[in-house]
Amino acid sequence: MGKREDYIPLVEAYERKVDKVISEHALISLCAYDNSSTPLEIMNNLMLCYDVLITDKEYKFLQN
Repeated sequence: MGKREDYIPLVEAYERKVDKVISEHALISLCAYDNSSTPLEIMNNLMLCYDVLITDKEYKFLQN
């Protein structure tokens, strides 16, 4: 396993690339992350990439 600070930028870059492809092709997708094991820094940054947050308890539109 690598260090957290090494893979966080990789996850963020991947999500931005995926978001671009999804937008360009008018696709619908769902990205799922385990809230109990995903670092808070990644979760906070991912919420900047997406328009909607869905958890087991809520569904809300994000203001990005």
